[in-house]
Amino acid sequence: PLLNADGTLRGYRGSDTDITERKRAEEALKRERNTAQQYLDIVGTMVVALDADATVGLINQTGCRLLGYNEEEIVGKNWFETVLPERVREEVKSIFVQMLAGIIEPVEYFENDVLTKNGEERTVAWHNELLRDEAGHIIGTLSSGEDITARKQMEEELRTAARTDRLT
Repeated sequence: PLLNADGTLRGYRGSDTDITERKRAEEALKRERNTAQQYLDIVGTMVVALDADATVGLINQTGCRLLGYNEEEIVGKNWFETVLPERVREEVKSIFVQMLAGIIEPVEYFENDVLTKNGEERTVAWHNELLRDEAGHIIGTLSSGEDITARKQMEEELRTAARTDRLT
């Protein structure tokens, strides 16, 4: 406010900035993000993005359903601490760290167990890619995973049946 010598209001001084274009760009970005999320959500496999600290940055609805979490419960959490059984945690974490360090190439196909919210173990077959920033530095991973628990159980039943047949 601008005041007279006696303290009465004489007027206001200020500045303004037209933010119309910024708001339009924000809305366009939001629409693109929502569209991309819709694409990810119709995929029949789990899609998970982890940053260099193994924090979940993105998970699609297929992943949420498989793991029994809603998106808010898992995004921002450490993947290894949240969904990996303790018995496989260090092995999988070691592979992740080596991929991020460039010591090993992304593991094209990798199977490991995950732990659902209700404590059930599921076996997932993963396909992994590295995420890089504009300068080419590795900043995380993008993985798609398929629940192969039923297939693994069937394979084990067939092996058991074959051993039993050989013994009889």
